[in-house]
Amino acid sequence: MANWFDTDPRGASNPRLFVLGVCFITVAVATAMLMVAKSQGKLDDLVRVDIELTNIGDGLPPRSDVKFRNLLVGSVSDVTPSTHGLPNTVHVTIKPDYAQWIPDTVTARVVPANLFAVSAVQLVDNGEAPGRLRTGSVIREDQSLPTVIFQNVLNKLRQLIGPLGRKADDHSIGVIAALGAATHGRGRELTDTGHDLNEILIRLNDVVATDDAGPTTLSALTDAAAGLHRVSPELFDALDQSIRPMATITEKGQQLSSLLAGGLGTFDTLATALENQAERMITISTQLTPPLGVIADHSDEFHGVSTKLQNLAIRVYDIAWDPETKVLKAGKAAIALTPSRSYVRADCPRYGELAGPSCDTAPETPTAPDLFPALESQGVQPTPGVTENRPNVTPPRHSMPGDPQGPPALPPPGPPP
Repeated sequence: MANWFDTDPRGASNPRLFVLGVCFITVAVATAMLMVAKSQGKLDDLVRVDIELTNIGDGLPPRSDVKFRNLLVGSVSDVTPSTHGLPNTVHVTIKPDYAQWIPDTVTARVVPANLFAVSAVQLVDNGEAPGRLRTGSVIREDQSLPTVIFQNVLNKLRQLIGPLGRKADDHSIGVIAALGAATHGRGRELTDTGHDLNEILIRLNDVVATDDAGPTTLSALTDAAAGLHRVSPELFDALDQSIRPMATITEKGQQLSSLLAGGLGTFDTLATALENQAERMITISTQLTPPLGVIADHSDEFHGVSTKLQNLAIRVYDIAWDPETKVLKAGKAAIALTPSRSYVRADCPRYGELAGPSCDTAPETPTAPDLFPALESQGVQPTPGVTENRPNVTPPRHSMPGDPQGPPALPPPGPPP
């Protein structure tokens, strides 16, 4: 066996195989490096120049075209971004066959190379010069008026076209994408709409177009309106007055729509609330029946209450109100909204056979409230000889003769014997 991989004794030995492998790998690596260098133009006799540009548009990717008099003369190698306010440096390689015909006085600008706005470098010819471009030359940016105007137009066009697309990391869509989504699957509707619009334009052209046989329809309508205005100006005045509300409605249409939408929303919410609380409302209305009945039974007493309140207001305004300072005069007043006596069994509410729980526990004899603590809190000394609690002679509710719910009235006295 000559080596580890071959059983034939006539094969190459292991050292020989190792040397052959190293040679093969070396040749392969060298060939690959030469191919890469060739593809990058490092083996070509190219003229390498630098271009200083402030405005490079959307950027100059590697291998971008470099043109002179609409002829492709080279390509962009790479771009060194600007630092500390200096211009961008664009490294360009130019073919030597063309470099010998390009004067060293040329200037450069960035232009779109095709319909897709791929950027390219254009060398602007500024006339003949004795020198030619060579490796290490520096080309300045073109500052002529046509170039400045052209760059401004490109910037405005870029701002105009920018909203049509969208960024890769953006969640929004562009105008073209929005139009595509809106018209997707609606070709029939768009065709019908275009046909209808064409018919409208044809009819409008028939109305507006002049005819030698007579006036146009619009002219006839104008003459008729002018004659009607001369005959009946009041009609046009009334029409003018009626247009103003319509114009107001048109101007405030958005606010009116918002108001109506809000009203519909409010009614919808109210209807939902009433529907959700239907059982509770039925219970409330059922339980309100006895109180409403009591209020209806004593409705004749409301007039007396309102009259007394009105008299009280008149007295307060005449006696306690100061019209100059518009405040109440200084003084002390005790306002009692309930009878000045304690609750007794006779005041217990009764509804037919139903009676309140206090009908069996309330005191039977009313007593006056404790006055001394209230008087002492106001700094008033009680009258000597007055007791703290005294009998309250105020009659219970409905205990006076003649009351509709009280005891029967006594018969009138008869004639003397």
